[in-house]
Amino acid sequence: MSPAVTVTVTMLVLAAAGLLPVLLLVGPRLVALPLFPLAGAALCGAAAACSIALSWSLLQWFVLLSGAAFLLSLGVFIRRPERARRLLLGLRRGVRPLVALGGVVVLAAVAWTLRPLRVPSVGFDSRAIWILHARWLRQGHTFELAAIRNHFLVLSHPGYPPLVSAVMALAWRVSGTSSDRVAVATVAVLNGCALLVAGWGIVEAARRAALRLHPGAGPSRLVTRPRLLLGVGIVLAALAVLVAGGVVGTFATNGYADPLWSLAAVSIVVFGLVL
Repeated sequence: MSPAVTVTVTMLVLAAAGLLPVLLLVGPRLVALPLFPLAGAALCGAAAACSIALSWSLLQWFVLLSGAAFLLSLGVFIRRPERARRLLLGLRRGVRPLVALGGVVVLAAVAWTLRPLRVPSVGFDSRAIWILHARWLRQGHTFELAAIRNHFLVLSHPGYPPLVSAVMALAWRVSGTSSDRVAVATVAVLNGCALLVAGWGIVEAARRAALRLHPGAGPSRLVTRPRLLLGVGIVLAALAVLVAGGVVGTFATNGYADPLWSLAAVSIVVFGLVL
């Protein structure tokens, strides 16, 4: 498979793993779309930790944890049918045109920040740390544990969180290769998802402010002034994404783990504290 096809399939696998848990926690919101693969990546990172600490391979643990998350989420929907009804109702309502337009605008801004992917680039730390750890994870529990305990490999920081390396190893399992290009591109797309979530926080803040300005309008009918406010929020979100992409630069597309963790922290602050 080509790198583009491999990355796409990997994202679909991650999204399938995170689909139901995200719908349970977030509901049928537009921001759930980039959260699907990010939640799947978190499960993949947990699978890597279990593989290192206990036994089995990364893929076996990923299937097990994904299945457990799916069944747990399904059980909550079955035990609380009102949540399932709210989910279905939200899906039927769809997305308002202005909000959908905002999603397209912010997504376009994120895609613009990923333009460096056109030129293959792999960072030094990506090779020395994250890709190297991914090769360990691909070999199974015994090899992983031996590599982590090897004092001659201490410069590769074996104690770093395995999330990024786990996603790289999963992408290689999907493609049947161990291409650095595939590993780097997979992480870059995850960085884009995290940047999209962080940027969407600005749009969500503007949407809630618009509803407060005219509480009687409801979520489906916004008067002119709140619509203007929402439009301003969309423009600011796109600009913030472009600025963040410029600050991060090629680190977002050469396999480094720092952008993913940083953007995830920003999203947690925006949605968890501000909103």
